[in-house]
Amino acid sequence: SYYRLLQPKKKIVYPAKIRLFLQAYWLIIVCIYLAYSFITSDWGRSWIVWPLAALTYGVIEVVLKAWMLGKK
Repeated sequence: SYYRLLQPKKKIVYPAKIRLFLQAYWLIIVCIYLAYSFITSDWGRSWIVWPLAALTYGVIEVVLKAWMLGKK
């Protein structure tokens, strides 16, 4: 059990286009956050972008991992 926990995880190597999207994701989210906050001046509620972005990223990553494992 401890031995299994200490084993290194197998890393999934994403294709270049997917890696590019995953790297650009948070930059896109920052741009959306700043644009929304500056345009609406609603800094008090615009923080909701971050938990939604984190949940969305998690879903995207799970779907991509399932897709990549299904291709093998």
